[in-house]
Amino acid sequence: MISANNITLRIGKKALFEDVNIKFTEGNCYGLIGANGAGKSTFLKILSGQLDSTSGDIAITPGQRLSFLQQDHFKYDQFAVLDTVIMGNARLYQEWFDNYFASDGDDFEVMGLSYDPFLHGSLEDLEHNMNDIALRYGKELLVAEASMAYTMEDYASHEELEPSKGIGMAARQKTMKKMDYPVTKQGQADFMKDFIARIRRVPKGLGKGFFYWEPAWIPTPGSGWATEASLKYMKEPGPCGNQWANQALFDYEGRPLPALNVIKKM
Repeated sequence: MISANNITLRIGKKALFEDVNIKFTEGNCYGLIGANGAGKSTFLKILSGQLDSTSGDIAITPGQRLSFLQQDHFKYDQFAVLDTVIMGNARLYQEWFDNYFASDGDDFEVMGLSYDPFLHGSLEDLEHNMNDIALRYGKELLVAEASMAYTMEDYASHEELEPSKGIGMAARQKTMKKMDYPVTKQGQADFMKDFIARIRRVPKGLGKGFFYWEPAWIPTPGSGWATEASLKYMKEPGPCGNQWANQALFDYEGRPLPALNVIKKM
């Protein structure tokens, strides 16, 4: 069972929704219906742990897990339905690869992983997964996206957006409390140093590197993930703005951070 308890989300002074209480019980299918901008997608992101609520909590029955896919109309077009469903659950995805190789599927050279430290566990968890994949499949590995916050300082003034127009930080105080590294410039640098060291330790030299997401996305007017015109085209309610500025490798004024030197010396 999944339950949402007194979920409230505020954007600036505006409440998108308040005190939402609902239980999703076994054996039922649920649909979420509402007008554009009502907060359907936002509520699902809170339910799946991708977004923090202002108050309230999500509870899942112990021993059960929640699987989800990204809300992208075109991301999974090239995959069969079963493969797409499996992508929402890591254990099922491992079984998919095991079956793929067992049935003589076409070969490939590199496997990519995504890692957000405030969503996907500790660096120890990442290292365990990389080592397991390397030994299990014998493929070169890349961490296809990774990042780390260096500040919790608000940057709304740099974007010059009205409070209701800004989406806010993806890495927030509530989620970053779980981190093993302080949210400081030096904490970001220390994280990157340890992160790179773990890639280098992947067995048989199969850890080949990483892509940092998104190193230069600093907060400036018009630097959001979408424009008003594109939101209208995609029929997305928004809001817009920059979610990633406090995880870039440059500060809000565009000056390089210590973590960039760590990467340059790797």
